[in-house]
Amino acid sequence: MNSTEPRSTRVLLLTVYSIYFFCGMALCFEGAFNPEFKDYFQLSYQQQQYTTFAKNIPFALAVFIGLLIPRLGYKNCLSIAMGLFAVGTLLLVPGLQSGSYGLVLAAFFVIGMGFNFELVAGNPLLSGLGSPQAARAGSTSAMLWVRSPRSSPRSL
Repeated sequence: MNSTEPRSTRVLLLTVYSIYFFCGMALCFEGAFNPEFKDYFQLSYQQQQYTTFAKNIPFALAVFIGLLIPRLGYKNCLSIAMGLFAVGTLLLVPGLQSGSYGLVLAAFFVIGMGFNFELVAGNPLLSGLGSPQAARAGSTSAMLWVRSPRSSPRSL
């Protein structure tokens, strides 16, 4: 970000970076809670992996979300992403309280949908903000929040 960018662009860029950070942090919790889910619901290893599967299924819908962007807009899609993250997280509470693993899986599916909306809308939005020369660097630095160290680029 340089001082010649309009203030609204800088605010939007920082907002999108914040969304990437918090969504990436939320997705890290899924992996940390998998062993806890296994003990709490008395699951086999295969059943435990259903939470990861439920979170990743929505990636198959990325093309359809991409088709929604021209109608809804990037910012609205990011708002939908945040709403889906909130709904999915709130669904975890009754799922854990009632001991319903199906509800927990549904919650992770909704969280995965939110993550998918965030990626499909956030990446082009980040590329469009600021100067065209810095577009790749802005997208890469935002993605560092949501990728594991194994899959992040070796050099920036």
